[in-house]
Amino acid sequence: MNMNRFDSKAFRKHYGSLWFRLMYYGFGAALLVLQLVYYPGVFGVTIPETAGGIAGVLMCLLVMMSGAAGCICLYLRNKAKEQQIWIDRNQVYMRIEKRVKKTVHTYTYKIEKADEASVDERFIHVRGIVRCIDETEHSRRQNTLPELSIPRCFTNEQNVFGVLGVS
Repeated sequence: MNMNRFDSKAFRKHYGSLWFRLMYYGFGAALLVLQLVYYPGVFGVTIPETAGGIAGVLMCLLVMMSGAAGCICLYLRNKAKEQQIWIDRNQVYMRIEKRVKKTVHTYTYKIEKADEASVDERFIHVRGIVRCIDETEHSRRQNTLPELSIPRCFTNEQNVFGVLGVS
C-alpha cells in the first residue's frame, strides 16, 4: 500500500496556486499603492488630493481582496489536509471526511476502471467506474460515479499518474 501525504509545495504550485498568487500579488499591489499615496516623491510624481483618496480606497480594497484570498487559501489547505490518497494493488483510493451537522461522513472512492484520465493545473480528472462508499456511525451506502476529480496537492502523484495511465 502506497500512501500519499499532503505536500505544501505541491499545494502552492497546483491546487491552491490561484488563491496563493492572488493573496501575494494583492498584498504587493496594496503596498505599491501605499507607497504612491504616502511617499510619492520616491517615484518622482505628485499626486492630487482626490487621486490620493481614490488610491487610498483602492489600497483598502486590495488589502481586503488579499485577505479574502488568504482565507480561501487556508480553507482549501485545511480541506486538502483532511483527504487521503493511496494506491493498493494497482487501484487508486481516496478518502474524505466531512462533517454534516453532528454526523461524520467518511467517503471512500475506489477507481475500479479508468477509461480516461486527464491532468490540469488543479485536478486529476478520472472518468470511468468509480465506487463511492459513504460510511457514517449508523449506515453504509454505495454509489457508482462516472467521474472523480483528485486535487493535485499530494506527494508521489507520479505513481497515481502511472496507475491511471496519464503521461
